[in-house]
Amino acid sequence: EKQGGMKKSEQTEQKIMIAAGEIFSEKGYSAASTSEIAKKAGVSEGTVFRYFSTKKELLVRLVKYGIEMFSEDIAIKPLIELTKAKKNGQDFLYEVSMNRYDLWVRYRDLFKIVIHELSFHMEIKELFDKYICEKVESILSSTYEDYIKSGDFREDIDSHSAVRSFSGMIFILFMEHAHSNENSREKMQRDIKTTIDIFINGVGKK
Repeated sequence: EKQGGMKKSEQTEQKIMIAAGEIFSEKGYSAASTSEIAKKAGVSEGTVFRYFSTKKELLVRLVKYGIEMFSEDIAIKPLIELTKAKKNGQDFLYEVSMNRYDLWVRYRDLFKIVIHELSFHMEIKELFDKYICEKVESILSSTYEDYIKSGDFREDIDSHSAVRSFSGMIFILFMEHAHSNENSREKMQRDIKTTIDIFINGVGKK
């Protein structure tokens, strides 16, 4: 039986994964229970275990689904489009950072789950590296090298090292904002501009 182009079994599986995503995001994986997930999904706990043999399998499949579904269209393609824009290096770093921030805000629940569980589940780390980190670093490093050639950035610093350094600075900024009461886009814009200034010009007195 199909409803709206999707089999009833597929609908049930999706309902369970959506409910699990909300519970995992709210409580974390360890504190979440399959009974809570079942209740939120509107199914019995036995039904949850018919689709997912363990809570860990549910987590891994949920994150795998999220990474595979959104990484190419949402994380990679917009980044490629940004690399095509004719901007100077500093403006490019700003546009990329704000694009990643808007992505972070839109998919915050999924990111919270992924980031929290990366340290505990090798399967999730491998998926995240394969579908997102490696592709993003490759695109940014290649673009960074173009800016080296155009004279925007120093040529004596390895592009991969520079990209990892800048990505780390921006990631820490995202983490700070995730736990801040003042979580406005305007503040993030100011903080990103300051971070780029530090990255480009350093903090040493000229």
